[in-house]
Amino acid sequence: MDFFIILVIIHIGLGEFGGLCFLWVAVETFNRKDEGLRRAKIASTIGAISAVSSWFAGGYYYVKHYGTMVKPVLIAETSTLKWAHKIVIEAKEHIFLLIPILAVTAFLLFFKLDSWKDLDEATSKKVAYLALLIFLMVFLMAAMGSLVSGSVRSILGAPGGGI
Repeated sequence: MDFFIILVIIHIGLGEFGGLCFLWVAVETFNRKDEGLRRAKIASTIGAISAVSSWFAGGYYYVKHYGTMVKPVLIAETSTLKWAHKIVIEAKEHIFLLIPILAVTAFLLFFKLDSWKDLDEATSKKVAYLALLIFLMVFLMAAMGSLVSGSVRSILGAPGGGI
């Protein structure tokens, strides 16, 4: 298997796993049970590590492979799917920069938290919504990545293949 395919699998797997961790954090934060704080801390730690690791894997792929192999296919003169890069990838680039920052922010919040009593109800809800935002952003990234990958496969005429 090609190195870049393995790298994309790692990138996607870590990203999705991190997203699920932050869904877990949101649930625990909305519930605010004493035993849930420990689980939220663990999930935010694992989620932040996954997000940052996915960020590095995806960044390396983007710099070393996407720009030279995939982007030229999408923006070629004959391409009818230029929007896949011009709109979708442009959006992904900006979201890509935010996810690890938000994930580490959530981790730091939980790292410093000793008890749910340290957060008032309104702040607790904001933290839960932050975790939900991270979750939604991660899965939006996956959907947009699938859209771009499908566009490239369509251009290349490879119905089941991938780049």
